[in-house]
Formats: sequence, structure tokens, C-alpha cells
Amino acid sequence: MSKTTIISSGWVFILAIGIPLVMCLIVAVSVFDLFKPRSHDIPPTMSSTPYYSRPETQDESKDDSSSDYSIEEELSDFLHEWNRAFESKNLGYFMKFYHEESICRNLDYYELKIYQGRLFSEFQEINLSITDAKYKKTEDDRIRIEFIQRTRLDTFSDVGTVVMTLVRNGNSYQIISEKWESKP
Repeated sequence: MSKTTIISSGWVFILAIGIPLVMCLIVAVSVFDLFKPRSHDIPPTMSSTPYYSRPETQDESKDDSSSDYSIEEELSDFLHEWNRAFESKNLGYFMKFYHEESICRNLDYYELKIYQGRLFSEFQEINLSITDAKYKKTEDDRIRIEFIQRTRLDTFSDVGTVVMTLVRNGNSYQIISEKWESKP
């Protein structure tokens, strides 16, 4: 065998193995990149804050009870914005409602993000209706919200009770846990 034949064979071997290997690496990096936490763009019509923040008062040192804006209104606005984010199918905006340490319906934050992404892409129309919301402050300064949720997707509908636990994060709240119980 001549020296040029061996060199040619070597290049053929490198190209035959190297190119598919590089392609596999590119695909693997792309797939793993999907699961990385990252901030998402929010449409200009939506707030850049995680969700609804309570309005600033003239004197923040005043007792919250003297404010015109009650905790019930704040939590009602929170649920309205959460519902709007869900129906808009904007995954980045929706996930801003959830604390990174949240456990929702037995899913951690990143599993919930994957699940919701699939749900948002699978269904063209998503409608939620929230009724009978009840708010309660817990001993550990968290807020417990319980409400009836009616979910209507393209070909599916369900009614259930949702129980959310919220934690204060700066001037806003985030969901730290969420449970769903289907109603018969």
C-alpha cells in the first residue's frame, strides 16, 4: 500500500466518523439547551415584572390596612394575571408566577415548565374560569388561595379545586406549591 493510499484512507475514516459525531454533539447540545433555565421575552403588552405587583403607596411605612389597595384586591389581580398568562400560552410569562423551588401537581419547576410548554403547543385554544376564590394568610406568612377552576381545551374540559400557596418575593407573590383535585 502506498503512503498516499494510507493518508487518503485516514481522511475517509476521519470524515466518516467525525462528521456524524460532530452532528450528534450539536443535536445533544441543542436538546440540553432546551432544559436550561432562561428568561423569556414578554410581549410589550405584558408587564416585565413576574406578575401583578401591588401599587406603590405614597408612604410605604404606613400600615397596609390604611391603604386603599387591599390584600384581597392584590390576590384577585394576581389570579387574574395568572389566568391571563395561562390563556395567552406565553410560557415565559406564565412561569414567572412560579417560584424556582415550587412543587406543583407533583412537578418541580423545570418539570412544570416542560409540561406546560407541551400543553401550550398541543392545544390551540385554552380557556380557564376561576370562581369561589378564598384567601387565607398562614402562620408562616404565606398566602393560601383555594378556588374552583374550569378548564376548557380544544377537545377536553375539566372542573376541579386548585389550592395554591404563595410566598412574597419583593413587591409581588410567587406560587410555591399548587395542588389540583378534579371534581366528579
